[in-house]
Amino acid sequence: PALIFLHGFPENHRSWRHQIRHLAESYHCVAPEQRGYHRSSKPPNAADYAPDQLIGDVFALADALGIERFTIIGHDWGGAIAWGVAITGQASG
Repeated sequence: PALIFLHGFPENHRSWRHQIRHLAESYHCVAPEQRGYHRSSKPPNAADYAPDQLIGDVFALADALGIERFTIIGHDWGGAIAWGVAITGQASG
């Protein structure tokens, strides 16, 4: 099973390193840099950071990695995006 971890503000993917170390034996763990953080892409327009864009990033990442089903885990701003991912995922199937 896959777990996708979303970090908070102003953190980065390393925020989840301790949790992933313990979970990686049983789960496929993915902890991306969210858009605009650390070494990720930094689109210039404020509209590029709208929640629907960030939620879409999670589904695009899952598709790119061939992950059909996953559990989303988020902290702080990542938690807000995780709620949107969960709601969108429930609505679509």
